[in-house]
Amino acid sequence: MLKLILPAIHFFGLIGFIIYKARSPFFQFMKDRQRDISEGLNRSKTQANAAAKMKKEIEAKWATLEGEKAMIAKEWEDKRLSQAQVVQESAVRVVAQTRREAEQNRVALEAGVAAEALGDFKRAVLVRAMEKIQKSLTPEVQARLQKQFLNEISGGGAR
Repeated sequence: MLKLILPAIHFFGLIGFIIYKARSPFFQFMKDRQRDISEGLNRSKTQANAAAKMKKEIEAKWATLEGEKAMIAKEWEDKRLSQAQVVQESAVRVVAQTRREAEQNRVALEAGVAAEALGDFKRAVLVRAMEKIQKSLTPEVQARLQKQFLNEISGGGAR
């Protein structure tokens, strides 16, 4: 058994010596590994916070865009309504102006027709009067009228 104890002591001594010598690098490795993991977690936490902040900003912008979209739609509808009103008012003015012009044209046309009818009537009366005068004018009356006309022209005066 002594044969087994001595190698076991040497073996455990060697293991102890290796652990003693490797302890410092092993603990350093573990500390470095812990620090790397902590730094990675901290970076992840920072990135997660930055992502959450960006998400909030994007959501705020999205809400703003929805409001702007609604505002633009309302402005477009208001413009459309005001333009429709302007067109309607313009149409009313054009119709009123057209009616006034039509009335003026009607009055002018009636006046022109009345004036033409009066002129035609006057011409017809004159033609009729001339025909009556020519029928009632005998050669004796014509001779007397010619004599009277010549007297007036020569300065003799009317008789």
